[in-house]
Amino acid sequence: MTDGQGAPRQVAGSFVDEIGIEIGIYGDWRLKAAFRPVFARTSGRFRAVAVEGSTRAYVLGREIVEDVFRAAVPVRDRPIVAALQAALCMRNLEHTGIDGLKLLLEPAIAAAITPGKARAGVRALAALTRRCGLSPDQMVVQLSGLAARDRDGAASAEQELRKRGVLVAFEENGDGLILDGLQQSAFPDLIAIDAGWFGSIVRQRSAAKLFGALVEGYRWRGAIVLVQGIATAAQLEVALASGADWLSGPLLAPTALAGAIFPDETMQFSSLLDQRRVIPLFR
Repeated sequence: MTDGQGAPRQVAGSFVDEIGIEIGIYGDWRLKAAFRPVFARTSGRFRAVAVEGSTRAYVLGREIVEDVFRAAVPVRDRPIVAALQAALCMRNLEHTGIDGLKLLLEPAIAAAITPGKARAGVRALAALTRRCGLSPDQMVVQLSGLAARDRDGAASAEQELRKRGVLVAFEENGDGLILDGLQQSAFPDLIAIDAGWFGSIVRQRSAAKLFGALVEGYRWRGAIVLVQGIATAAQLEVALASGADWLSGPLLAPTALAGAIFPDETMQFSSLLDQRRVIPLFR
């Protein structure tokens, strides 16, 4: 197959391995779904409520960094590769062993550079969701990347997602939410606090104290607030004190390939908080 200019195109597909995990194929690349558990807190314990879905790329059994793989995919192939990556996350979600988990994705709807193509991308994503046996409200689609590149495309994608009952997420990285031109009647369903920005907040005592007010404001607007990248007990304490709804990061559970043991039992706060090493920030 060629792209109309004589250049061969890579073939994309998938296969199921011996333990039932679906793996993607793109030319010589192999794509594997990976999940980062997301936890909510209940009576002093954490329980898994969602996963952040992604894929990892391999060549000859060796993992290749994401930026290298992304650069290796020609523009013409990016929509089909993005669809394959989303499908791998959806189809492998059952291998967590926990029913009803929400799946957070940032699919490359942005491969479309017009509002019409963005709507078509959402329709394709919704159809894939149905085929994979997931309900629309299990899906949480991150739109910040698209909004930064194409505000009109993001507005069209948001409208189409809401029409189909899919939840909409935006990222807060210290520069505010990119909401101009989007539906003002509906605030994002989820606000994801960027890991790098959150880490810088924790290092500044005054900023950490103000962080709770930011979280409270987003929750007052009806959004679920997810704090990402929690790696230390100090970060966990700030996240807990802020009132954030959902938490993720290596301190709680690392990102792991589909099929790995998933943390299906609740964890106690006290098992993660070492008060001897934590500087109280909220009193």
